[in-house]
Amino acid sequence: RGNYAVALEHVGDALAKLKRFDEAIRYHRQRAGLAETIASDAPGDLSARHGLAMAYMKLGVVYKQRVDAQKDDNVELDATDLGKARDLFRQSLARFDALAAGEPGNTRFLHDLGVVLEKLGDVSALSGNDHDVLICYKRLIDIREEAAKHDPNDPQARKNLAIAYFGRGDAEKVLGDLPGRPTDERVRHWRGAIAWCQKAADAMEAMRRDRLPGSDDPEFDAELKEWISRCESSIKAADAGAAKLGARTPEK
Repeated sequence: RGNYAVALEHVGDALAKLKRFDEAIRYHRQRAGLAETIASDAPGDLSARHGLAMAYMKLGVVYKQRVDAQKDDNVELDATDLGKARDLFRQSLARFDALAAGEPGNTRFLHDLGVVLEKLGDVSALSGNDHDVLICYKRLIDIREEAAKHDPNDPQARKNLAIAYFGRGDAEKVLGDLPGRPTDERVRHWRGAIAWCQKAADAMEAMRRDRLPGSDDPEFDAELKEWISRCESSIKAADAGAAKLGARTPEK
């Protein structure tokens, strides 16, 4: 059953890359159903429980990928897909929380807990849920900072921390870019995005000073600069719009 589950996952991933999302969802749903059966047959098996948490997360990822495709095509985001992704990530999170609590020293469980927190935070940002973004990313960053503090010479732990900072910055940018929000709220989120992206850049620079592998990542550095530049441009446009509106407002 384990090999069949892996095959279902691989086929689902391949279909998602081709943007054949309905088919991808069907395969990942089968994968999740099989994982539920395996976990039910062996409730004390940590590997089976981990597999179920991963299966829920992977299914949620496909729904999120379909939303991302809608965003890239500049069409209205499907609230149903967002809701399904959010619910699946929450189911996955509950299981990873239980696994990490039962095995505090298991770095794999803790890492995967961080991954699903990031994904739930991203979906929350697309849904305009500031509160959940804050909670998810605070937990994620706490996990990544603790891992980097535990072993400062671990390049992957340090890189994961930089990525978590950028993830928070990206979520802030998404919140700022959402239409219909008051200008001051949007500017606040853009400023937050700049601060977190700069923190990610500083973390990468610290890795370079320590000569850690993985610190030379021009693509990541360029993405950070681009996000900062986009947010600065958005803030300037908002300030110009506010000044223009103020100039048109007659004095009383």
